[in-house]
Amino acid sequence: MGIFRDRPTPFADNIQGGPPSRAGRYGETYDLPLTSKEYVAADEGSYYWAFSTIGTPIVGPVDANNTPTATKALMTVYNAGPNRIYPQLLQLYVTTVGTTGSRMNFSHVLDPGTNRYSSGGTALTKNNCNSASLNNSNATITFGALTTTAAGTNARTFGNHQPRGTIEVVEDMYEFVYGTTGGGTSSASRAATVSDFSRSLPPLVLGPGDSLVLHFYRATITVGITFEVNFAFIER
Repeated sequence: MGIFRDRPTPFADNIQGGPPSRAGRYGETYDLPLTSKEYVAADEGSYYWAFSTIGTPIVGPVDANNTPTATKALMTVYNAGPNRIYPQLLQLYVTTVGTTGSRMNFSHVLDPGTNRYSSGGTALTKNNCNSASLNNSNATITFGALTTTAAGTNARTFGNHQPRGTIEVVEDMYEFVYGTTGGGTSSASRAATVSDFSRSLPPLVLGPGDSLVLHFYRATITVGITFEVNFAFIER
């Protein structure tokens, strides 16, 4: 049986006849999941956790602008394999604050058909979350003060997220959750106290040869922030 990713033409209601059943307007079957997608992906060996070396935080870029500089980035994810990559979670833990400036800005960009990474930063360690799986990820994930190539003509930006209206605080945690809804939460207001911030993003998909670029920028910053980082993703 052929498997297709393109969305088919919608069916009229119950065009195939038979007893009542739950199905979508494109003919897909509705199933009752017994567990979350994370456990399903982990069970088949498709769920990965990438992270910086424990105890060795990484300094980020200095992009002193009110909009992101296309050739500076905090993180890049390049899909060097034949499967698709589905980002799930990104956690940034502040170990050293940057110098000067106030409001923090993060912006995600998908850029199809190109490896945007050029130089700088540190490659994150990647582990398969299934202890019985021998699958390895083909993702190249680099974090730090990165130099990237210019954005392609088909690059797509997914907004701007500001966890804080103030300068960061040591032990802050900034979390981005992909493929969920809602405005995100925090453990406190945007005042200058240690806080955990969570922000929601749409589901993002990296096809073979595609890049995800995360920019960090703020006006007047002169020294980058130092982070420890965790990044979860599905590759299948």
